[in-house]
Amino acid sequence: MQINQFSLHSIEIKNYKKYTSLPLEFEKNFMLIIGENGSGKTSVLDAIATLLGGYLQAFKDIKADETHSIYKPDVRVDIFDIDENISVKYNTPVELMGKFSINKELVDVFRTKENITSSRIKLPSEDNRKLKEIVSVLEKEDNLIYPILSYHGTGRLWEQENKRTAKMDKLSRLDGYKDCLNAKSNYRNFKAWFEKLERHAFNIRKEIPILEVVRNVVIQMISILDNKEVELFIYRESDFEIRYKDESKRERVSNLSDGYRNMIGIVSDIAYRMAILNPQLRDEVIEKTSGVVLIDELDLHLHPKWQREIVKILTTLFPKVQFIATSHSPFIIQTQTSKSIIKLDQSNEALDVNATELSIEDIAEDIQQIATPQMSSRKIEMFKVANEYFDKLERLEKGDISQEEIDSIKNRLDEVSAIYDDNMAYVAFLERKRLITESKL
Repeated sequence: MQINQFSLHSIEIKNYKKYTSLPLEFEKNFMLIIGENGSGKTSVLDAIATLLGGYLQAFKDIKADETHSIYKPDVRVDIFDIDENISVKYNTPVELMGKFSINKELVDVFRTKENITSSRIKLPSEDNRKLKEIVSVLEKEDNLIYPILSYHGTGRLWEQENKRTAKMDKLSRLDGYKDCLNAKSNYRNFKAWFEKLERHAFNIRKEIPILEVVRNVVIQMISILDNKEVELFIYRESDFEIRYKDESKRERVSNLSDGYRNMIGIVSDIAYRMAILNPQLRDEVIEKTSGVVLIDELDLHLHPKWQREIVKILTTLFPKVQFIATSHSPFIIQTQTSKSIIKLDQSNEALDVNATELSIEDIAEDIQQIATPQMSSRKIEMFKVANEYFDKLERLEKGDISQEEIDSIKNRLDEVSAIYDDNMAYVAFLERKRLITESKL
């Protein structure tokens, strides 16, 4: 069975982290998960990663620690305070039920942790029979396409201090899944692979097709971000270097911004894993490899200009990959239709408005519930202070309050005026209103 299309169709979460029960459905190309801090966006990605681990668990030669298990902190808890004694209840079983779309056929995957003391999670044979059959065929045939799986968490790093480049021995295709669901992994394996192949290409004085495919994907991404043509992307002296067309100077990747390096890291990691998983595809590996890539806080360190382009860049470079990402960025939200956005709130449903037709201010106010986004927080505070100021002046003008209250109000007026003494026009306006009112007393 050749896997020409692999994506996540739906998931149902039970007793996992904060969720009692949460059903979600996903678009096949890109899905954006939004919500306030603490709404559970990362928890959803973790649950998806655990389900994807069910696919890995079906392989005989993939170790259990690579399959993203369900751990004790993942179990939903209820905390009770009874007579000043704290009681904690762990709610089990934890159940993650999903459906993969494989060649447009829905295939069940189910992972469960039955009780808090169990050390392993089960992949029940009956619920995952079809998935195991597919994996069994993949293990027997060398020319079949493996889907890519990848999870990029907020701890993703292009570089980590005090970490040497990973040693790169002879690779098997399954090495493309190494650490793929570890949200805290870095990109050392890609660096080691790239360096090894580039050195080999230099020694044999010949291009290595799979290396050039990966190099060209990174070059395309950098060219789009910078809006100028990149001529060279090479590995020299423990760092990558970029050279732009018609420019003699080379730029070391380590000198670039965090956002820039993270983008290079994500794109290079995806392309590298595709190359390891499906070397038989050669220069068609990027176009023909499907799969699921999870990215937490897609806008991490990115300039707003890049935030507007990032989804288009990823889905264009990797046309058969399903991206599921979280973000707070209104610029990213603005690029998506209502069907491709899940807002985690009381309903946890797709939006009923099309974000592509909304302004940034409308998105902030109507979707993200930010009051008066057209005004800065300082201006909002000034507005509140002015209202408070005028309210107190009206009370003074009525003259039906005690002298003690008048003195208290005057002191408060001095305080609120002093808060914004750097805005002379604002303070002058308040003071003039105050003098007019006091002259009537």
